[in-house]
Amino acid sequence: IYQDLNYVGKDCGTHHASDELMSKIRPGDWLYINNKNKYDTNGNHSVIFLEWTNEAEGLARVASCGGAGQIGHIESQPRNLKEQAVTHISKPI
Repeated sequence: IYQDLNYVGKDCGTHHASDELMSKIRPGDWLYINNKNKYDTNGNHSVIFLEWTNEAEGLARVASCGGAGQIGHIESQPRNLKEQAVTHISKPI
């Protein structure tokens, strides 16, 4: 439902989901978050959204899709989707 990868480098700047789009995220959605990692050209990481732990603050429980030698897993700490901006939202069919 949303994708904006029109930026170069690791900082997505203003190329990320708005608060309105963020409010539409539901369990099972596939997200790219801009965590500025060294493994992706745009610094994105792929996660599956599980639930909001604090939607107002942008804190979400997610399952990581692995990478950098790790297998997929449910992350122990919530991700801050305001600090690590969402650059892609896909809905399951």
